[in-house]
Amino acid sequence: MAARILSSVDANLPVYSAPRRVQNSYGIGVHTGDFMGIPATGKHLVGRMTVWDRVVGGKIVSSDVFVDMAHLMIQMGVMEPPKLGPQ
Repeated sequence: MAARILSSVDANLPVYSAPRRVQNSYGIGVHTGDFMGIPATGKHLVGRMTVWDRVVGGKIVSSDVFVDMAHLMIQMGVMEPPKLGPQ
């Protein structure tokens, strides 16, 4: 269902370190459909992610994608942001 939230992706310049490639990316969009059981909120969201690609012979053979889910949940209003500083 991520396609309903992340309508477009814009990638920063990748950092290469053979045989791995690391790339920080983000997707922007509007929460228009259910996402992990959370009904549509109509809110504009920014989804942050890091992609680790394994490169063999100049080709990507596998990828691990790490999405900042807490950041998305905070933007959707279903999770409180962390309290910083003295309480």
